[in-house]
Amino acid sequence: MKRILNWIPFLLGILLLFPFLVPLTKIGLVPFILLLLGIFYFVKKTNINRFGLVLFCFSFLVRLGAILLVDTPIISDFKTMFDAARQINAGNLALVKASSYFSLWSYQFGHTLYMSFFLKFLDSAMFLKVLNCLFSSGSVVLLYKIGKIFTKEKTAQFMSLLYALFPFPLLLNTVLTNQHHAAFFFLLALYLFLSKKENDAFWKRGILIGICLALSNILRPEAMIFLVAFLAYFILHLTQKDRTYLLKLGAVIFLSYFAITTSASLLLQSTNISEHGLKNNDPYWKFMTGLNVTTTGQYSEEDAKTYPFGNKDEATHQLMERIQSDLPQFPALFFKKETILWTQSDLSWSIGHFPKEGHSELYLFLTKFNQCFIYFFLALAILGCFIKSKREEKLFLILLVGAYFGVYLWIEIMPRYAYLPQMLLLLLGMIGVNFLFYPAGKQSKPLDKEAVL
Repeated sequence: MKRILNWIPFLLGILLLFPFLVPLTKIGLVPFILLLLGIFYFVKKTNINRFGLVLFCFSFLVRLGAILLVDTPIISDFKTMFDAARQINAGNLALVKASSYFSLWSYQFGHTLYMSFFLKFLDSAMFLKVLNCLFSSGSVVLLYKIGKIFTKEKTAQFMSLLYALFPFPLLLNTVLTNQHHAAFFFLLALYLFLSKKENDAFWKRGILIGICLALSNILRPEAMIFLVAFLAYFILHLTQKDRTYLLKLGAVIFLSYFAITTSASLLLQSTNISEHGLKNNDPYWKFMTGLNVTTTGQYSEEDAKTYPFGNKDEATHQLMERIQSDLPQFPALFFKKETILWTQSDLSWSIGHFPKEGHSELYLFLTKFNQCFIYFFLALAILGCFIKSKREEKLFLILLVGAYFGVYLWIEIMPRYAYLPQMLLLLLGMIGVNFLFYPAGKQSKPLDKEAVL
């Protein structure tokens, strides 16, 4: 009863302001501010012992509601993989193998076989979407757990609850993308890396991290970003006392990661499921579209018509021609690409059909509302980067963001690809929020035995 009484002044204030705020809600900012205040008040006034469990249940229920209310058409690559998964279960593996899509981009077999496995239990796209909800809810909890490593409990609660309602990842559960599953294992690897305990053996920790990264990469090839960031992290610690431990840890991570990914690829070849395992047989295509000045590094229909898919020599020739002719324009291209990737909404994959169904105003509102989240996380992440703190976890997060930034300078981009990078911004943003919540000198808890390297 006391908790309910605490909420009465806040609810009364909203009711009194509502008539004046309705005209402003279309820009998305006012509802976002009210949401911030509501979550802040809830976190401040409420103590939940098993917050991680409550957060998971809340995130799952919200996501379940999204997939039940929004019927997103299965299109593009998602339809290709979904149909292929069904064909495999129907005994038509040869038909799938014969398609140019899987012969060129064999790494898509990872997610396709994942869908095929679960579709055997229940042949329903909705079932796969429920699994999306489970994985993405787990990611929200992992963000909370990672945030607790270097910020106060209330800060981690506030930001993880806010992320649970972030429209882009929330609505993306209606799409049969491989991003939810890969991000979960990526974050689990990040959690294992940052939450070092004093008595942790490097081999045990390294194997677990390597397994998580391998599973993530099999589902979606992004785990190399983690490995690149780790290498940079190790180089920066060459003069530190922990360099020997990091060297051993890194060796185990790399060995276990490559052992699992290579074995998985060879297994697909030996069982005659995929002729090329999990290999990318046309790596130049992403660079070709990524360096297209006309389409600002995004997908190009014109390139798709003229690009020599499967012909590496001709593809290399075309790519070099593009680089030589457009090189002076690359600085402007890079700036535009990163602006699109980090600051633009991408709800088209989940609710792009809304305008066609007569819900244009709702689509515009959700897009603007989503944009508020993006700018908020970005602003807080920038603040978190500049706060004077020598915390090693912040350094590793910055290296991860920097690795993503560098990679997407060159390859094809679309705002949807910011799914995992935005999670990293959220974690950096937690440092910014912690600074705002707690005065300088009190912004973070003392380093304890479970602190990061």
